[in-house]
Amino acid sequence: MNPTFAPDRADDRLMMTTTRKTATKKTGNGPRGVGRGMRSVSAPTPTLADSFMLALREDHARLSRVLWLIDELAVHLRTDPEATQPVLLEAMRYLLAYQHTWHHPREDRLFARINARDSRHRADLRALMREHRAGLRAVEALVQGLDRASAAKLRRAEGTRLARSFTKYVGHLREHMRHEERVFYASAESVLNAADWRALAADAVPNDPLADSAQLTREYPALARHLALSVRTLSSDGRARVDLHPKPSRDRATRLVELYGELLHDGFDLMRESVHSAGSLRNPLDLWRVAAPIFVRSGTFAMRCVTQPAHFAQETLQEVAEAARSAWRPASGKR
Repeated sequence: MNPTFAPDRADDRLMMTTTRKTATKKTGNGPRGVGRGMRSVSAPTPTLADSFMLALREDHARLSRVLWLIDELAVHLRTDPEATQPVLLEAMRYLLAYQHTWHHPREDRLFARINARDSRHRADLRALMREHRAGLRAVEALVQGLDRASAAKLRRAEGTRLARSFTKYVGHLREHMRHEERVFYASAESVLNAADWRALAADAVPNDPLADSAQLTREYPALARHLALSVRTLSSDGRARVDLHPKPSRDRATRLVELYGELLHDGFDLMRESVHSAGSLRNPLDLWRVAAPIFVRSGTFAMRCVTQPAHFAQETLQEVAEAARSAWRPASGKR
């Protein structure tokens, strides 16, 4: 049976009920919120909101790298099972250990809080949470099937069947991530208040192994080697050979497109929310309430536009240098 994201109808319940509290206070001698002691109205805490959403988006960015690798390796599962099987197993076990254990529950809590304050996306919430559970079952089935399969079986119909299941899983998960970012990631900061962000940020979450090269190498050595070094790899007999799998330039190009696609997508979201907020102005007294969160988000977005491409360029230079060192290492050893 091929693992899929078929929805699990068992869970239409996780609807958190939280009471929205608005803190509007009259200060000074003038009208409410104007003049001496003017205070903004219950704006989200920018640092908590930004750091929480940035962590989720960085999880997605790193997950995209793993999905791309899974997609590429699955093509070679039947022709080169000895080299691809251990890497695919580690990639899927990483998904089980971090993405399904920590990332998805954080998203579920975020979505539920958004739904409690704005129920327009209730159907999307239910669908995404069902897909989280269905995705977990799909990964467990793929790990079980791949772990049990011998190299001989993978060279026959079993390898073809599993490769198709991997491709199908990756396609579903990519669409799932786009759905999350389009519906909930885009609206979170304009819907939730400071108390929501404090509650969400209070949950301790371990570091993503993909964010720490030492931890990744320690826990998932085959996956780390393929993500970091794509020019050369080791064949099943331990000898260096030219890699049949993703090349650095192609990998970097894919990630560069993803980076600028994410920035463009977030820029459109920011522009749309700004226009929507401006349309909600009823009188001049509303200007500060509307303008302050927009100003904070615009500043954060501008910083991302500067720092993320610079960080990407630095990573690219490091990967090229490491690939060059690896390419010269065999020659150096013969001297």
